[in-house]
Amino acid sequence: MDDEEFEENIGNTDDFNDDVTASAGLGLSLEKRFERLNQSDRIDQLYGCSRYTAFEERIGWLYNLQPCEIFDEERRRFVSALDLYFIGEVGDRFKISIVYPPYFYVGTKLGRENDVYAYLSKRYHNRCLSCELVAKEDLDLPNHLAGIKRTFIRLRFHDIDDLIKARKEIQPIVKRNTEREKEQQSRPELAV
Repeated sequence: MDDEEFEENIGNTDDFNDDVTASAGLGLSLEKRFERLNQSDRIDQLYGCSRYTAFEERIGWLYNLQPCEIFDEERRRFVSALDLYFIGEVGDRFKISIVYPPYFYVGTKLGRENDVYAYLSKRYHNRCLSCELVAKEDLDLPNHLAGIKRTFIRLRFHDIDDLIKARKEIQPIVKRNTEREKEQQSRPELAV
């Protein structure tokens, strides 16, 4: 396929690249997000990889995966997903998309998990898909190989936009609390 045919079938790729590099899909208008989704599907179809939407089981070998967004008709919003690319048994290519909500963990002072959980649940109830307490091994502990578990709060979101907005709000608080904790450890007389 020559460059002219590629450009003709896909459209103006400069706009697509500008959108992706400028924001990595974050903060785009609804129209731009739909346009990017359709353009991605057109590119995949051009290279012989169609979206598989049937309900029958299909065997294939996974050869690539790509983070993406899909529009959830039920929720009427974009959600984060993974495009999984397969080679079928007869050599055909297909892809499927599975919803994969992004998440991050928040650690708290021991004994304060429920307070922080209640605050985060209220604060992000509109943006957050779920907020839950999870027992995990704390790899920051010197004896983390002993298998001692600690309670963390896992915040799961509909899409990367919501995750990044929440993380930007929480990060300064975490940084301030970490600095305060270090200050109290270095000067025990200031501990309250």
